[in-house]
Amino acid sequence: MQTFDPTYPLLPISSVLCAALLLLVLFTRAIGGTWNLGVLILCFWLFLENLTNGVNAVLWADNFQVKHEVYCDIVTHVQIFSSIVRPACTLIITRRLYKIVSLRDIHGQSDFERRFNKVLEVGLAIVLPTFVTAIFYYIVQDHRFVVLEGIGCQYTVSGSALSILLVLSWPIVLPVVSALLYCPRIIRTFRQHNADTVEFLATNGLVTRSRYLRTLGIGCIDIVLSLPFALFKIANLVSSVLSTSKEGRFPFYAGWHATHAHWAPAVLPGPILKTAALWTLFTTWFGVWSAVVLALAIFVLFGLSQPAREFFKCLLSRSAESAREEGIVSRISFTPGRRSARALVFGCSVLIDAV
Repeated sequence: MQTFDPTYPLLPISSVLCAALLLLVLFTRAIGGTWNLGVLILCFWLFLENLTNGVNAVLWADNFQVKHEVYCDIVTHVQIFSSIVRPACTLIITRRLYKIVSLRDIHGQSDFERRFNKVLEVGLAIVLPTFVTAIFYYIVQDHRFVVLEGIGCQYTVSGSALSILLVLSWPIVLPVVSALLYCPRIIRTFRQHNADTVEFLATNGLVTRSRYLRTLGIGCIDIVLSLPFALFKIANLVSSVLSTSKEGRFPFYAGWHATHAHWAPAVLPGPILKTAALWTLFTTWFGVWSAVVLALAIFVLFGLSQPAREFFKCLLSRSAESAREEGIVSRISFTPGRRSARALVFGCSVLIDAV
């Protein structure tokens, strides 16, 4: 099989492996009871993004056929949702970390403040991506989807200013708010009140200093990955439209009927993709590999922490011990052992309270 991607099967293996690693992170955080909404939703949608990227890379490794259309409809909407929810979760993370580092104990907030925070976080992480995916995307969607050889089905929007305003601007606006509003405040507070901040993180019982820094690292890495990609994607869209426009101008919106006139799925064969502009090639591959890099970063910071390693070591040890005990019981009384998987898991859960 001659594939378009010379590194094949590196992308599908990396994507599926990262999806599995994110499941481990979600598992340990669920058992440990550390339900940070931003990190939880980020891991879940990043898991879906990596999983679908891996499947796409296998299904369209050596072809650009229009197939599995319902699957492509689902995947393209997952891509839109993920492109919004990732920077939204980063904003939630940096905002919550700023409140912690500014010595505002969340447990001491009023009922109104807690309700406001919950509404704001749910709105950013769920309502906004859903609204953009279900409504805004359809307004500027010029094809059902586009199939790229070697990559698979991808979402597509019309070349217009309205597409930027409704869909492509969110991965820029949200990281900019995080980077300009909350990250400098966190750094400044650490510099000015380092001793008080360290003491607060050590004694507040809400979050450990190690967990705080790991969560902050995830937010910063996502900003570094998401913001340049969004800028490159908009620059590629504008340059493509201007290079093919007879009037030499960038339209605001072509209209509902003109935008949806060619609704059938589009295809982009490998030879044409190779001759595309450098911007197009860069944004195409950067998008799928950025999900892999962010997933690896999350696993390194959370899945390889000392509490997580101790948890997995305890789980393996108790599983082996349980297997030996069940084997002995079965040989003596011909009845299976009754130690449940739930008992094994929650017997080790105390080790990951600080994950």
